Amino acid sequence: MRGFGIRCLSIALCALITSGAAHAKDPAEHLYKPDPAYPPQPAMFVLRDHDSSVYLFGSVHLLQKGTKWRTPLFNESLAHADTLWLEATFLDMTNPALLREYYKSGYDMHGNLTKRMTPEQRKDLEDLMSDIGMQMADIDHLQPWAAADVIESEFYTARANNKHIETDPNKKYKRRKIIQGVEMILEKGGLGIPTKSLEPTRENMLKHSTLSESDQMAYLMNTVNDLRGEISIEQDSKMDQLFKAWVTGDLNDVHTSGNKDMQEKTPGLYNMMLTTRNQQMTDAIIRELNGTGTDFVVVGAGHLAGPDSVLRMLVEKGYKPERLYDTHEPEISSTKRKFFDPGYKQGKIYPKKLDVSLRPSKGDRADEVILRLSTPLNYQICGDISPLNHWVKEEQGALTIYVGPYYITQYPTAKNDDCGTPIKAASLDIPLALDDLVGDKPRILQMMAPGLMDSYKVTLSDNTLLFEPMGPLSFFKPLNGQDLRLDLQNPAH
Repeated sequence: MRGFGIRCLSIALCALITSGAAHAKDPAEHLYKPDPAYPPQPAMFVLRDHDSSVYLFGSVHLLQKGTKWRTPLFNESLAHADTLWLEATFLDMTNPALLREYYKSGYDMHGNLTKRMTPEQRKDLEDLMSDIGMQMADIDHLQPWAAADVIESEFYTARANNKHIETDPNKKYKRRKIIQGVEMILEKGGLGIPTKSLEPTRENMLKHSTLSESDQMAYLMNTVNDLRGEISIEQDSKMDQLFKAWVTGDLNDVHTSGNKDMQEKTPGLYNMMLTTRNQQMTDAIIRELNGTGTDFVVVGAGHLAGPDSVLRMLVEKGYKPERLYDTHEPEISSTKRKFFDPGYKQGKIYPKKLDVSLRPSKGDRADEVILRLSTPLNYQICGDISPLNHWVKEEQGALTIYVGPYYITQYPTAKNDDCGTPIKAASLDIPLALDDLVGDKPRILQMMAPGLMDSYKVTLSDNTLLFEPMGPLSFFKPLNGQDLRLDLQNPAH
């Protein structure tokens, strides 16, 4: 079974998406086209006030081997910086607590991705997967957005390792040697200055899970079509066009080559991946400019292009980004260094018992109740304690809840500013639909932990939901020491 990796917010596949809304004349338009008087180079800008400077560089998150992109001006500006800002740092993205949440949000417990697809969609997906050595079983247990992440990761891994399977002998495409992107090169370089995330990492890593079903499926199929296009004779130049636009600093072409193709297909994705994120980036840049010192900000070049660009938002707020040029040709820059061990420590703990209680639904939904499981703790650490691991399965005449361990993650010294208040419990809130709990005859709720099981009979009488133990309880015990009941008409009591 393949896991799914962190989505690469690549210029070709993520940042280059636009909306179909009409836009007024862009006040930052003069910043998008490079000055032909200078050697071709990626776009770089600076904002200044009386006591601070913010350099802004448009990157790609995947490079082709041998690319000349790094100028002496880039190096000089970075050398004067007090802080390097990336969309998300390696330290933040490798937080085990966040990764567990990310992986869990992408799984579909029912394993029915293929059932949610049309025959045409499935054929397109299978054609691509056969080309990179994957099978439908590798992704059928995933949500559509997570399946897109897995496929893209496997595609570029295969391309980087030159391992595509050519099922059609007449299909020829350019084999590019893909290496790590600008951010990884900088972060692995050990610059000796703090490196921080410009955006809220958790929010961005989990953002796809908040999409509607239709937007998730559109996201998957757009990814499939983009990747299939890269291995066809007709569209093999697409990646070349995008890459050329980046390396020459032509943000108009960055927008034209990638954005317009997606302009009207997925407005929900556009708003999530560009408009909202660009506003967050803009606010963060202004925050740093209002401070003191020198900051160096690296974001995907797609965020600097198009009608909702960071540059436009800055200009509309009264700031004046200045485009910078080096008179020297850019040079190749790469690294073979490995990432440092971020220093997280984690442990898996199985609770000795669980307290069980019933609560009204969040939002006062009449068709749902919350079953809360918790175990008392007494920790004060710089870190995180996960919810209890669990899954729910409906079986013959019974609803079964399987409960596993919780995880403790201790942050490294670099994240000790994230220390919180003492942690008093590990808990889990499970929403349960009333239709699944009660019916024409009493239902059985089984709660299971490794080697243990407790059962409750569930009844509804006079608007009171009652969970009655079906024998001595060994692990899942009511918080009040008696039974579990909830007055649906007056849940506060």
